[in-house]
Amino acid sequence: MKTAADYDLVHSAIKRMRYSFQNARSSVELDRNERDAVLRLLLDVLDDYVPTECEIEIHQMNIDRLNRLDPERNKTAWNRVMTDIDEFENKYC
Repeated sequence: MKTAADYDLVHSAIKRMRYSFQNARSSVELDRNERDAVLRLLLDVLDDYVPTECEIEIHQMNIDRLNRLDPERNKTAWNRVMTDIDEFENKYC
């Protein structure tokens, strides 16, 4: 996957955040260019490496449905939901 993110700025932001967390600082200040680069990268990987909010909601609904379904009584529906859960987990987990 290709992205237009400025990798130097992304790595600069990562280093600053790591340093902040390692030194128990409560927050880290990123400049506007670093914030924009990190946001662009996150938006570019959304749906490839990070599920969308909608995908997360559907996955949770599928888990809830699977817990309510009896595989003995409704094997077809149970298998369909289980397949959806497997596809999500194979892609993102």
